[in-house]
Amino acid sequence: MIVLGVFVVVALVVARYLIVNRWYREPTGPGEFGDMFGGVNALFSGLAFVGVIYAILLQRIELQMQRMEMKRSIEAQEASQLALEQRLDLEESLARKRTSIDLYDEWHSSPMHESRIVVDRFLEKRRNRSEAVPTLTDFESSTTLPSKDVFRIVHFFEKWAQLNRLGMIDAVLLRGLLDTYSDWWRTNLFEPMRDSREQNPDFITMLDRIHSEIGEAGGMGKSGSN
Repeated sequence: MIVLGVFVVVALVVARYLIVNRWYREPTGPGEFGDMFGGVNALFSGLAFVGVIYAILLQRIELQMQRMEMKRSIEAQEASQLALEQRLDLEESLARKRTSIDLYDEWHSSPMHESRIVVDRFLEKRRNRSEAVPTLTDFESSTTLPSKDVFRIVHFFEKWAQLNRLGMIDAVLLRGLLDTYSDWWRTNLFEPMRDSREQNPDFITMLDRIHSEIGEAGGMGKSGSN
């Protein structure tokens, strides 16, 4: 491109010189000889101005292309970030559901099922005799009460309450699966123990946590123990 431009300029100078020599007289002095190239000087000035305008237009086009490229890059980053957030949300949702299913399976495991039957029968005998439900401290210190089975159930609901507080379970799903059981145990075991003469602050905190995370938030109204 540069070579072509130089060639065009040289051709114009030579053509100018030949035309002047053919149609006009020979210059008589250096001044007249220089005047012969005045048009060429004007041409160069015009070409230089056009070159400046062309460079400005090229720069403007380049800036527009850079802005478009930057816009596309930002949009791609935003789309990638959105896809990543959606993927993380989906993974978190699946993790909460898996944890909820694990709790459901634990509740229906053989050891838990046996403990539920033992404690259910124990509570039924207390109700028939109009006897109050013992405190967790009583269960902990007794060798005749079904302490192991009671604490297995209590620790299950404590785990449920902690996972619910941390947002690590699907609360709606789990309540849909276990609301019948949790309502019965809340009414017949946890609330009587929570309202009892319990003095151990750790046990009181545990029962309050179960009450606040499962009892009040559960909205459970069915009945049935096992």
